[in-house]
Amino acid sequence: MKSQLYPHSSKKFSYDSETKEFVAEASDLDNRHLERIYYDACDVGLTIISDKTGFAVTYYMANEYTDAEGDVTHWTYFPTTESIRTVPACIGTSVTVFND
Repeated sequence: MKSQLYPHSSKKFSYDSETKEFVAEASDLDNRHLERIYYDACDVGLTIISDKTGFAVTYYMANEYTDAEGDVTHWTYFPTTESIRTVPACIGTSVTVFND
């Protein structure tokens, strides 16, 4: 089944090669980071297309973090199993999106 997610360019993210983490602010992604991965799925996530390689990697939301008042501060994402199979270079990568 093909993902229905809006593809985000890797240019919208900062990347730390030591931690293998992509970082962005929700507004830079037009708040399109909590969409269903598939139309019939409950998992939400985002897809990043590498500006260098053209490969697309889909990440699922793993955690949502809140502050003491219950406001979301940020979300973390990890690559889907399908993405790991098709783009092994994404193994060990993660995404953090800050709620700005």
